Amino acid sequence: MEKTSEHEHASVDVQIPSLWTALDNLQLCYTVIPQIKHFYRYGTLRNCAGAREEVSFAFSLKGKTEEEKRRMVLERSESKFDNKIKQRSSSTVWTVCIGSSSASSNHIDKQLRTEPPADFPPKPSIPEAAT
Repeated sequence: MEKTSEHEHASVDVQIPSLWTALDNLQLCYTVIPQIKHFYRYGTLRNCAGAREEVSFAFSLKGKTEEEKRRMVLERSESKFDNKIKQRSSSTVWTVCIGSSSASSNHIDKQLRTEPPADFPPKPSIPEAAT
Protein backbone atom coordinates (compact mmCIF):
# COMPACT_ATOMS: atom_id res chain seq x y z
CA MET A 1 0.00 0.00 0.00
CA GLU A 2 2.84 2.42 0.77
CA LYS A 3 4.39 1.71 -2.61
CA THR A 4 1.18 3.00 -4.21
CA SER A 5 1.23 6.22 -2.19
CA GLU A 6 4.92 6.76 -2.97
CA HIS A 7 4.18 6.21 -6.65
CA GLU A 8 1.30 8.70 -6.49
CA HIS A 9 3.56 11.28 -4.84
CA ALA A 10 6.21 10.76 -7.49
CA SER A 11 3.72 11.56 -10.23
CA VAL A 12 2.71 14.88 -8.63
CA ASP A 13 4.56 17.90 -9.99
CA VAL A 14 6.24 19.43 -6.94
CA GLN A 15 7.73 22.93 -6.92
CA ILE A 16 10.96 22.80 -4.90
CA PRO A 17 11.35 26.14 -3.08
CA SER A 18 14.32 28.23 -4.09
CA LEU A 19 16.66 29.49 -1.40
CA TRP A 20 17.09 32.80 -3.23
CA THR A 21 13.32 33.33 -3.41
CA ALA A 22 12.98 32.54 0.30
CA LEU A 23 15.77 34.98 1.15
CA ASP A 24 14.18 37.67 -1.05
CA ASN A 25 10.82 37.20 0.71
CA LEU A 26 12.51 37.39 4.12
CA GLN A 27 14.30 40.59 3.14
CA LEU A 28 11.06 42.10 1.80
CA CYS A 29 9.29 41.23 5.04
CA TYR A 30 11.82 43.27 7.04
CA THR A 31 11.86 46.21 4.63
CA VAL A 32 11.28 49.55 6.36
CA ILE A 33 8.18 50.87 4.53
CA PRO A 34 6.03 47.72 4.96
CA GLN A 35 7.10 47.54 8.62
CA ILE A 36 6.08 51.18 9.17
CA LYS A 37 2.77 50.61 7.40
CA HIS A 38 2.06 47.54 9.55
CA PHE A 39 3.01 49.44 12.71
CA TYR A 40 0.71 52.31 11.71
CA ARG A 41 -2.22 50.01 10.98
CA TYR A 42 -1.89 47.44 13.75
CA GLY A 43 0.42 48.97 16.37
CA THR A 44 3.00 46.18 16.12
CA LEU A 45 5.85 45.29 13.85
CA ARG A 46 5.18 42.78 11.12
CA ASN A 47 5.65 39.12 12.09
CA CYS A 48 8.16 37.56 9.72
CA ALA A 49 8.18 34.10 11.32
CA GLY A 50 6.68 32.50 8.21
CA ALA A 51 9.41 33.96 6.01
CA ARG A 52 12.09 32.77 8.45
CA GLU A 53 10.56 29.27 8.41
CA GLU A 54 10.65 29.28 4.60
CA VAL A 55 14.37 30.15 4.61
CA SER A 56 15.06 27.48 7.21
CA PHE A 57 13.16 24.89 5.17
CA ALA A 58 14.96 25.90 1.97
CA PHE A 59 18.31 25.52 3.79
CA SER A 60 17.27 22.08 5.06
CA LEU A 61 16.69 20.94 1.46
CA LYS A 62 20.31 21.62 0.51
CA GLY A 63 22.32 18.42 0.15
CA LYS A 64 19.25 16.19 -0.19
CA THR A 65 18.51 13.99 -3.17
CA GLU A 66 15.65 14.92 -5.49
CA GLU A 67 13.42 12.20 -4.01
CA GLU A 68 14.12 13.37 -0.45
CA LYS A 69 13.38 16.97 -1.46
CA ARG A 70 10.14 15.93 -3.15
CA ARG A 71 9.07 13.91 -0.11
CA MET A 72 9.91 16.75 2.32
CA VAL A 73 8.07 19.35 0.20
CA LEU A 74 4.98 17.12 -0.06
CA GLU A 75 4.97 16.44 3.69
CA ARG A 76 5.31 20.14 4.42
CA SER A 77 2.55 21.15 2.02
CA GLU A 78 0.24 18.49 3.49
CA SER A 79 0.93 19.66 7.05
CA LYS A 80 0.33 23.31 6.02
CA PHE A 81 -2.96 22.32 4.42
CA ASP A 82 -4.00 20.34 7.52
CA ASN A 83 -3.18 23.32 9.76
CA LYS A 84 -5.20 25.63 7.54
CA ILE A 85 -8.20 23.30 7.63
CA LYS A 86 -8.02 23.04 11.43
CA GLN A 87 -8.16 26.83 11.86
CA ARG A 88 -11.47 28.53 12.51
CA SER A 89 -13.81 28.91 9.61
CA SER A 90 -14.58 32.37 8.28
CA SER A 91 -18.29 31.65 8.66
CA THR A 92 -17.91 31.94 12.43
CA VAL A 93 -17.26 35.66 12.03
CA TRP A 94 -21.01 36.17 11.98
CA THR A 95 -21.66 34.38 15.27
CA VAL A 96 -20.47 34.95 18.82
CA CYS A 97 -19.55 32.10 21.08
CA ILE A 98 -20.92 32.70 24.57
CA GLY A 99 -19.65 30.63 27.46
CA SER A 100 -16.74 28.25 27.25
CA SER A 101 -14.18 28.92 24.55
CA SER A 102 -13.20 25.27 24.43
CA ALA A 103 -14.53 22.83 21.89
CA SER A 104 -17.00 21.35 24.36
CA SER A 105 -20.73 21.35 23.73
CA ASN A 106 -21.67 23.70 26.60
CA HIS A 107 -21.37 26.91 24.59
CA ILE A 108 -24.12 28.83 22.84
CA ASP A 109 -23.74 30.34 19.39
CA LYS A 110 -25.70 33.58 19.11
CA GLN A 111 -26.12 35.48 15.90
CA LEU A 112 -25.09 39.10 16.27
CA ARG A 113 -27.62 40.82 13.99
CA THR A 114 -30.35 39.91 11.60
CA GLU A 115 -31.07 43.48 10.49
CA PRO A 116 -29.43 46.90 10.89
CA PRO A 117 -30.19 49.03 13.96
CA ALA A 118 -33.36 51.14 13.86
CA ASP A 119 -31.46 54.44 13.89
CA PHE A 120 -29.07 53.49 11.09
CA PRO A 121 -28.04 55.43 9.14
CA PRO A 122 -28.23 58.34 11.56
CA LYS A 123 -30.20 61.41 10.53
CA PRO A 124 -28.03 64.44 9.84
CA SER A 125 -28.25 67.02 12.56
CA ILE A 126 -29.12 70.51 11.38
CA PRO A 127 -27.39 73.20 13.44
CA GLU A 128 -29.69 75.92 14.68
CA ALA A 129 -29.17 79.28 13.03
CA ALA A 130 -27.60 81.87 15.28
CA THR A 131 -29.81 84.93 15.70
